[in-house]
Amino acid sequence: MAASSVDHAALGIPSQREFLDHYFAHAAPTAPLERFHLVFSLFRFAVIFVGIADRARAGSAASADAASKSPLAGRFAERAQEIIQGARPWSAA
Repeated sequence: MAASSVDHAALGIPSQREFLDHYFAHAAPTAPLERFHLVFSLFRFAVIFVGIADRARAGSAASADAASKSPLAGRFAERAQEIIQGARPWSAA
């Protein structure tokens, strides 16, 4: 998939590093588990966006633009797979 042209910061979507910092501030896992937690969260987001897409197709989505969010499910799952396979670095500065 092509890189998204969505301005994530403008939408209030944190960067990967901001997400990890916030998550670990509350979850306090050990450093060896950071990669696991990131991959788990990415797959969790993918499942959430599949649900949003399903509701959009069924006509019961809470948001009028829910259908436009459905491609995010694939992006989250792809990113998690890339991290698992070592194709892309998982930590972000």
